[in-house]
Amino acid sequence: LVFGGDFISHRADLPQAEALFGGLKASRPGFAVLGNHDHWTNPDEVSASLRRLEFHLLRDEASPWEGFPGLGIYGSDDWARPRKVLPQAAFPFTILLCHTPDRFFEAEQKGYKAVFCGHTHGGQIRVPLFGELAIPSRHDRLFASGFYRKNASCLWVGKGIGGPPYFRRGVKPELLCFTVGGMSPSQHPPQRRPSTELRAGGG
Repeated sequence: LVFGGDFISHRADLPQAEALFGGLKASRPGFAVLGNHDHWTNPDEVSASLRRLEFHLLRDEASPWEGFPGLGIYGSDDWARPRKVLPQAAFPFTILLCHTPDRFFEAEQKGYKAVFCGHTHGGQIRVPLFGELAIPSRHDRLFASGFYRKNASCLWVGKGIGGPPYFRRGVKPELLCFTVGGMSPSQHPPQRRPSTELRAGGG
């Protein structure tokens, strides 16, 4: 279980968020990072809340994934200042958990095999024939949502389940389930949507 940040947007929401996430305790181990809304609200209170929920909060640090030799995860605290340089991948298969997709090209160069993030909310509002109205990323709509690949690295940008703003149009909330390894190519389930292959020079 991994959580990519933006636990709350207002301090008054903390009890409700804890109650919602409390039902996921059986799915441990769990890893989490902070998002920009967590930093804007109260990062210390959010950090304490996530730890009470038995998440292993990663703030620019790596951890092995217990029970899976060779698999590890690095959590990037994207809104901490000063922002730390992303280190080289520390495990044979290293996952980068971050809040924003903006670090994908850097992660690919440093050997991370998979990057899980959110932040964009899929644009929150998607207009037919036009697409997302705005994406909060320095790459604009390149990483709006979904699955992307570059060389041996892949990125999934999740839409998440909330706001703000607390409404969506054309963008369904989502929770994602991944299988890392353990299957031959013929056993992989069909993808919900085609992946986007990022060519050399795309970053």
